[in-house]
Amino acid sequence: MTAQALNVVQKKSMDELNTLLKKAHIRLMKHPETCLYGGAMLMGESSVDDADFTAYTDGLNKRYSSEFLSRLALEEVAGLALHENLHVILKHIPRHMDLIKEDSKDRKSTRLNS
Repeated sequence: MTAQALNVVQKKSMDELNTLLKKAHIRLMKHPETCLYGGAMLMGESSVDDADFTAYTDGLNKRYSSEFLSRLALEEVAGLALHENLHVILKHIPRHMDLIKEDSKDRKSTRLNS
């Protein structure tokens, strides 16, 4: 197989990607080392979007890019889902709102002074 052929990513439908994400959640909920995080996975909404990002959480809901997920295997999607859900569990967004607001002010200030 050529290097070009290896770099070609087969486009998956939104249904396939949503199924992949659900399978990743189920895999994590069945695993003895990650099953306790199942509650967080059921909180909020986990969705796949056609947007220009990789993945993020607002502290409750989790969003995943369809383009990014298309490139990942089930094990990688499970790792990504666990990562995003750990942000929710550890309350990274609410706990760091002051830093997020400060960063936002700094970015606005930088753009205005450029």
